[in-house]
Amino acid sequence: MSVEVKLVNGENIRLSVDWNTSDLNILKSGDFEIVGTLNLPFNIYNPYKIKAKLKATILPKPSPRNVELDNKKFEGSINDYFVMIGSFDIDDPMDNVHEVVIYNDGYDNKYFEIKDNILFWSSADPGAGKTKFTILVRVTDRDGNTLDKFFEITRIRPSISEIIIFDTFSPDGDQTNETWGVPELRFYSGAKIQVYERGGIRVFYTENPDVKWDGIYKVKEMPTGSYYWIIEVEETGETRRGIVNLLRN
Repeated sequence: MSVEVKLVNGENIRLSVDWNTSDLNILKSGDFEIVGTLNLPFNIYNPYKIKAKLKATILPKPSPRNVELDNKKFEGSINDYFVMIGSFDIDDPMDNVHEVVIYNDGYDNKYFEIKDNILFWSSADPGAGKTKFTILVRVTDRDGNTLDKFFEITRIRPSISEIIIFDTFSPDGDQTNETWGVPELRFYSGAKIQVYERGGIRVFYTENPDVKWDGIYKVKEMPTGSYYWIIEVEETGETRRGIVNLLRN
């Protein structure tokens, strides 16, 4: 784009300009000033280094059209409280840079986190009893336009009958297989785990599946032997029974 310049002798001429648009964000609405350097012919001088200036108005862009999540299911983990679920894809023909966040504190938002447009389960709270989670996501483009959308996330958990329950542990201080428990039950509500010795005395009881039996009852190390366990899950009404062997060196 050229500009018309008036010389000191009163003559008007048109000069080409090298416009500096490095600071111009065409995706941010508003009024901007663009400065440029005049391209002078060999016989015209600019001793005061006068710059060309241009006022530009960037009109607001449309908001993002839509946002999708490429995967909405994940398997609950008993060891990892940070589980990747899926990536967000934003439909916006005008902009390819967006911020995607969990919006507000309601719904089931507290269990999740978004990093680099990827959704993660991010909670030590197991959300016992839940398999469906509702989250609200907000997408913001570089002009500040927003798009809010709900997603339903499904957590896959093993059925009670499919849970593998180990039948042996050895609390002998070697840091291997020191405790016995059923941590997979953390995804169910109303779980109860009980262990009995042969005489019918209950030596372990918990309603928190993250708590495991260390082979101790009333500060006393229980001897090597077979112990009877019962698992009850109030949420499903199921009960399982079995034997666990305690081994000591």
